Amino acid sequence: MKRQRASKPRQKGVALITVLLIFAVASVIAIQMSSRLQLDLRRTENMLALDKGAAYARGAEDYAMALVPDLIKDNPQAVTLASQNLPPYIVEEGVLQVSIYELSGRFNINWLDSVNNDPDEPSIDAFERFVVELGVDAAQARDLAIAIADWIDADDDPTGVAGAESQEYLRYEPPYRTGNQPFQSVSELLLVRGMTGELYETLKPFICVLPSSSKLNINAASTPVILSLSDKVTTDNAQQLITDREAQALSAIPKYLGLDKDPVVGNVIFSPEYFLLSTEADILGRKSKLSSIVYLPPAGSTKKPVVLSRNQSIF
Repeated sequence: MKRQRASKPRQKGVALITVLLIFAVASVIAIQMSSRLQLDLRRTENMLALDKGAAYARGAEDYAMALVPDLIKDNPQAVTLASQNLPPYIVEEGVLQVSIYELSGRFNINWLDSVNNDPDEPSIDAFERFVVELGVDAAQARDLAIAIADWIDADDDPTGVAGAESQEYLRYEPPYRTGNQPFQSVSELLLVRGMTGELYETLKPFICVLPSSSKLNINAASTPVILSLSDKVTTDNAQQLITDREAQALSAIPKYLGLDKDPVVGNVIFSPEYFLLSTEADILGRKSKLSSIVYLPPAGSTKKPVVLSRNQSIF
């Protein structure tokens, strides 16, 4: 009888501990479920906000594309569109910001595309003049031009000592191959032998990636790009050209450049042809950025602007 009476408190204690353990486990499970639910809700909220931002960015792209011809019509002076920030546009739950940059006044690195797998010497000379004006040694500039041409051409045969094809890049860590096609992004240049981060940042404001058939809008070109046209063009000539076009947009190549019978004349235009539309949507604190390269048909054409490429980033 004494033993039975002593075991009853012990049984009650075990039962209490068991209940407490069950309660503790249930509490942990409930907390985990609640945390997971909150995480899922937050993830869904972020995805919806980012989807909204992407949709708004595409809408802003359409808006900017429709606006570009009107901006040119209102400002025939093409150089004024070299960089333009449109006023912020307020939308539900956020704001849109659109910037327009003209690319036709920049040096298109796809001009270095080869001819029948042989380097295009006039384009290599033009790139050398352009880069030298930015403070690069002439020999380094030429070697870099040849390496870029090798990156673009369709073969895997290096061009002389300065050339670089896949067999060289495959020795890098990590290894990779040449593009063997025109550049798709300016940042691709960082993969080319001889290109450093510092040099890339120097070139970046003056270069672009467009179809190799694109031409240079002399009404928007900077001094280094104007000097790339020919070794006949001097710094004084380039500065004079910029002064002249600020007074009135050019419709012909000035005589003082001495390019009357130069083949490069066929590669010059006097109005915008390509633009970069940079659209940023800030929706519920989440940002979505869309960069679009747009081709603008010639004045008087019934065709609408065409988007050539898009690059979207979310942050």
